[in-house]
Amino acid sequence: MSNKNTSMPVYKQVTNREKYCFGIGAIGKDSVVNMVAAFLMLYFTDTLFLAPLLWEDCFL
Repeated sequence: MSNKNTSMPVYKQVTNREKYCFGIGAIGKDSVVNMVAAFLMLYFTDTLFLAPLLWEDCFL
């Protein structure tokens, strides 16, 4: 009752180029998210006059 297809899967080696491209993409994504969060924080507090402590936890 032994299964003969129990070999370990073979994974592709990740190249340095793929690592760098993934890192650059992550930096771009994070910068956009931070800009949107900063805009929303200013909009909620300065335009809608909502309490900053109320929205501080939403962005953490």
